[in-house]
Amino acid sequence: MDESCCRSTSRFRSELSKLRKKYENIEDDIKAEFHSVPFIDLFNWNYRLQDAGNYRLIKRRISNSHNQTGKSGGFRIYYIANLVEEKVTFLTIYPKSNNMGKDNLKKEILKQILSEFKKENSEKVLADINFEKIL
Repeated sequence: MDESCCRSTSRFRSELSKLRKKYENIEDDIKAEFHSVPFIDLFNWNYRLQDAGNYRLIKRRISNSHNQTGKSGGFRIYYIANLVEEKVTFLTIYPKSNNMGKDNLKKEILKQILSEFKKENSEKVLADINFEKIL
């Protein structure tokens, strides 16, 4: 997947900025998980939260190279895969463990995140991601 296929919300960028302070390799972890994966594989990823035909909301586990706990103790990243545009939009990211960790997002939070995405998408303020110079 090349950089023209990925973008992110302001929430994702803000969360990543905070996480970067504690997990200095987080960008490499994201890059390792997404960079060389064909779009169709990201679209067909197993853990779908919502499936609306050409659009899918997906939650994916990412390993955390900082603490070597594998994917179960790593990060959770939520993204929307758009089959028509062949684009992935990263919505939110959080660690599964430590003091910043969360179990799962509550429905209300997820609805808010989707609402933010829709607003930013309609205002065309989603930021492109360049995996060579990630985020």
